[in-house]
This record gives sequence, C-alpha cells and structure tokens, in this order.
Amino acid sequence: MKYLWAGAAIVGVIAIVFGVIWMTVIFPKLERIPADFSRTDHITGQYTIVDPIVSQVQANAAIKTLMASPNTVAMFKDPTVQLLLTNPTFVQLMANPTQLIQLITNPAALAQVPDASLKQALASPSIQKLLTDPAILGLFRDPNAMKLVLDTRVMPMLFDPTALPTVVVPVNITRDRKATGVDGNKILLHEKITILRVDNGQPLEGYPETNANLVVDRHTSEYLPGTDGGRTGHLGLPFNPDPSVTYPMWSTVASATLDAKYVSDDTLDGLKVMVYRINVMDRPLGDDPTLKLPKVMDSNLTIWVEPHSGRIVDVRDNTTSVSLVRPSGKLAVYVSDYKLADDSKALQISEGKNDRTTLLWLGAYMPWIVVGVGIVLAVAGATGVAWTMKPKAQAAGAPEQPHH
Repeated sequence: MKYLWAGAAIVGVIAIVFGVIWMTVIFPKLERIPADFSRTDHITGQYTIVDPIVSQVQANAAIKTLMASPNTVAMFKDPTVQLLLTNPTFVQLMANPTQLIQLITNPAALAQVPDASLKQALASPSIQKLLTDPAILGLFRDPNAMKLVLDTRVMPMLFDPTALPTVVVPVNITRDRKATGVDGNKILLHEKITILRVDNGQPLEGYPETNANLVVDRHTSEYLPGTDGGRTGHLGLPFNPDPSVTYPMWSTVASATLDAKYVSDDTLDGLKVMVYRINVMDRPLGDDPTLKLPKVMDSNLTIWVEPHSGRIVDVRDNTTSVSLVRPSGKLAVYVSDYKLADDSKALQISEGKNDRTTLLWLGAYMPWIVVGVGIVLAVAGATGVAWTMKPKAQAAGAPEQPHH
C-alpha cells in the first residue's frame, strides 16, 4: 500500500511540474500564426480623391503655357469674358478657331452674326485682346485643351493651381492574405488588395490592384526584412497584447509606422475585446512633386482586438486625410472613411471566440487542471505514505510487555 501512495505522490509531482512547464515554456512557443493562415477582409466606405480631370490639366502642354502667363489668365476674370464663356454659340465657335478669328478681325463678318449678345461681346476690346493672345491661340490649336478650360471644375485652377477639385467615390475593398510558406518563426504571406467603385464595379482610377509579399514574425506579427515596400512595425497585434505597450502599425498612406495605443475595453457580440486607437495630426509627408507644397496627414483609426490571440476583429477608419498646406489653409486631396463590412466583422468575431476558447483551454484551463490534479495526488500520496508508516513506527517504539 505504501508504494501505491508513493506512486500517486510521484505522479502528482510530475503533473505539477508538467503543468508549470507547459504554461511557462511550451505553450508560449505554440502561440504563433498558423502555417495555413488565410484571411479575406471585405471593407466598405468611401474615398475622397482629386478629380481625375486634374491629371489631364496638369499634363496638357497648351494649358501649361496658359497658366504660365498670369496676364492672360487674369483676363478670364473679366465679367464680359465670364459671360461669353457661358454662351453656347461661342462654345461652338471655339471648335472652329479659324472662323472665330475671322469674326474678330473682320468687322463685315462679325456684322453677320445673328446672336446680338455674342456680336456685342466679340466686338469688346477685352474679348478681342483675349482671343488674339498667343496662349489662347495655343488652346485653339488643341481642342482637348479648350474643352478642359471650359469645364467648370478647371476654371478655378487657372487662377489658383492648388484649387484642386475632388470627388467622393463609394468603394468596396477586398484584402486577401494567405500563407505561402514558413521558415522557423517566420511566415511568408501574399497580400492582394483590390479597390472597386460601388457604382460600376470597376477599379478606382489611380488605385490599381496591389500585390505584396510579406515576411512576418509568427508570434509578434512584426514585419521582418524581406517584406515588399520596406514595411516595418506590425501587421497586426501580437498574442496577449500588453495595454501598457504602444504598437507601431504600418500605414500605407504614410509609408511609415503609426502608433496604436490602448484606450479601453469593449464587448462585441459577446466577445470581450481591447480597443486601440491611432490618432495623428499634421504628420509631415514631404512635398507634392507637382505643386511644390507641403503635405500633411491626419488619421483617426480605431481597432478592436481579441485580447488572447491579438486577432483584429473590427476596424474603422473614422477619417484619414492627406492635405496640401497652402498659404490660405489646408486642402484635403485624399480622405478615406471605411469600416470592416458586416459579414467580415461577424466572421472575425466568431473566429475570435474560437481563438479565445482554444487558447484559454490549452494555455490556462487544461494546465491548471493538471496542476490541480497533481496537487491532490501529491498531497494524498504523501499523506498515504505517512499513514502507512505510522503503525510500524509505533510498533518499533512500544515497551516489551512482562510475561506471566
């Protein structure tokens, strides 16, 4: 019986040691991005971007010549000129510059114009000066340039090249990341991002599909050397993120890391989460290569994280903007406002619950149960051994009884 109790005590001690080693040494090494990692996020929102017409204006040689002549541009502010540019007959004449010049230089031809208001305008010295200006004659020779100048979005740019028109475009974004291999504690991922317009399902102008190869630490989710684009910081948060630690997260807009700071706890559909926020104001982004003006970035991004796996279960870009810093003030030339689509959010919350259950059972419940059982066995075994030893000890020390 003594050996049985001793065996129980030994098994108990082994269980205690195993449980402690499992929690402190073995399990932490198992907390890493799985080799078969695959995640697809659907994101909805809108982009405010510079109107594509701007690139046409900035690339047009005739318009460049016009904008390089401040005196000519100033003539467009004349009320008579402004009124003339809204006359449909004049707009048609601009498609035939030879006829237009003939009307200006030949009074007899001008007299035959049936539109009285047009005839009066063309006879104006200010109009004649404008239409015979070399820069304007250059526009006449380029029908596309003339079409651009007459566009209401372009006219303000003639007076102020930084008065860039913008458009708001609803978009659907798909971000797909899949593991392509592992190398020790490194995982190799392929990332594909597509940005499609909601209105026609076509790629957003200026934002083609991107593909990148990523090298990431499987435990900390940090980018490692070999990642495309020179990314640094974190792809996501590590296992068991520390609320007291600020995590640098890579930002494609900034081409740099931005600090994600813990702000609070929250609950999403029954899942307890940690809330992190990225908040930056007027972060310098260098100068605009065309306008030679400084650019700055503002961002307010909120991230909801499952606290055991570090899984990002929701994200909302409350507004990230890139602005030109003009003498007259900031002008936003890019604004993003998006969130994780409802289906992706629901899926990630569900996966976050699975992560939590798995990690708690393997990392806490199971080893503590083993330790608890080990303590019971060790105590019971030690007690049993002591109990079995006690009668023999008493017998050995008892006085010899007299014989009668």
